Amino acid sequence: MRFFLILLFIIQPTLSQNKTKVVDALHDKNDEFIYLWHVSDNKVFADQKVVVRRSFPKDAISLAWDQGYYITDISYGDGYWSLVTTKKQSNEKRQRWSTVYNTTDLHEKVKEGYDEGFNITDICNGDGMWVLIMTEISVGSESFSTLSDSNFSSNVKEKWDEGYDIIDLSYGNEQWAVVFRKATGFSGQSWFRRTEFPVDKINQSLNEGKILVSFEWKTDLSSSIGVVAKVPNFSSQSFETYEDTMEYISKSVQSEPKPKPKPKPKPKPKVKKAPPKGVKIDK
Repeated sequence: MRFFLILLFIIQPTLSQNKTKVVDALHDKNDEFIYLWHVSDNKVFADQKVVVRRSFPKDAISLAWDQGYYITDISYGDGYWSLVTTKKQSNEKRQRWSTVYNTTDLHEKVKEGYDEGFNITDICNGDGMWVLIMTEISVGSESFSTLSDSNFSSNVKEKWDEGYDIIDLSYGNEQWAVVFRKATGFSGQSWFRRTEFPVDKINQSLNEGKILVSFEWKTDLSSSIGVVAKVPNFSSQSFETYEDTMEYISKSVQSEPKPKPKPKPKPKPKVKKAPPKGVKIDK
């Protein structure tokens, strides 16, 4: 944990900005989850929940859906699953998750989802399986690839030339699973490879107005790939421990102003009805 404590001191938002949304859980070499937050001065806190457990959190997903939350991120590391859910947005419709155990089945699930109007909103590999999250959402054209180390660079360049941006990547079965999308609003996107967490690159990117879009270790933690870009409405980010993330979420939810009760309608004045014809009224 020492390395990431140093990282948290190095990468800090300005005082005028606030943490607004957890977008990813990054597993580090010290078997800890570090939560990546978007930071902004003109966005409000997104209502979110975080669950960490040993078993795959399918019951937590069902409960979240029942309560009007959608899966934002699912990550795996050192035998634990991290689930981040966010209150449903207006442009989100149906959401589903799938688990498969090989790359061929993964491609089939992705194609099946595309054919039914879904897009990939998260992908993860853990405990020997791929976890695919797909959501019916209004976004630009999307493309999915699994790439080896040797053809990663050439394939990414080809997709960039076609107008796509990387929105997410994961690693498993000796392949990089990469989600590309058009019309993201990103600009200046680039990727890098490191053997340690890329503090230098993140700081350099922040100075250029770019933030970390996606980051993933290889299974053996021997190296990692990160992706940075200029993202609309967000020019900074924050990295927090699980404990600090849970504390921030708890305080933010408690501090949200409660809706003012609607004033009770004034009772309508009673109107004396005229007696029916032919009925005598005693005075």
